[in-house]
Amino acid sequence: LPPCREEVTIDLKCGHKIGKPCCEAALSDETLLVQECKVLARGTLACGHQRELPCFQWMSAPLSGTSCTRHGAKSTCANPTVCELASSCTLQVKDELPCGHSASLACNQWADRNFVSAYPCTTLVDRTLPCGHTQRKKCSDVADQKCMQVVEKVLKCGHKRRMPCSQSPEETMCTEILSVPHPNCGHFVSVTCGTDPGTVSCSELVPASRQKCGHPVLANCWLLQKPELGLVRRK
Repeated sequence: LPPCREEVTIDLKCGHKIGKPCCEAALSDETLLVQECKVLARGTLACGHQRELPCFQWMSAPLSGTSCTRHGAKSTCANPTVCELASSCTLQVKDELPCGHSASLACNQWADRNFVSAYPCTTLVDRTLPCGHTQRKKCSDVADQKCMQVVEKVLKCGHKRRMPCSQSPEETMCTEILSVPHPNCGHFVSVTCGTDPGTVSCSELVPASRQKCGHPVLANCWLLQKPELGLVRRK
């Protein structure tokens, strides 16, 4: 006789039912039938989170009762399919980084100790620099030893100037404007601190006469220092 193809319903050990031709049901091992059960079932992954998977994935291997060494979870994970799914679990979890601050990472990222150890913590912290000032930086950033807090310092010329704390006053040029007598004429000229007044031109207007004609003229003092211009100071 030909084999019976009438479909029958089989109760599986997982609690679900499966339809099979009568001739196949009589010859099938129930353990193999469980591996065909595609009913969605919710279970706990090795990471501790829940997920819906086809029933056969949960039942494809017996639980050994040992912890999953791959994820460091306390739950059992002898099923390679479930273990692999746990390694790709992207549920966001808030936990503590090695520095003590908290961060939200994907579940599978927390399972990777190397990733967590190298993860850059973005929490802002205040660090004390050698100068005594504090510097606010991200926790994972190395403290910059150049303090940028603006303070008042005394330059080598004696004038004061506001500058970053880490800047050396000995290497800073003074920009103070001074009024000093010109060495050639005695008139006061404006120069930047540290500048030789003899290197600037005196623009003071003084009475002068033209040598050629003798007529009077007001001229800048520095022009009288040039004989080729034919100007002489009037008394």
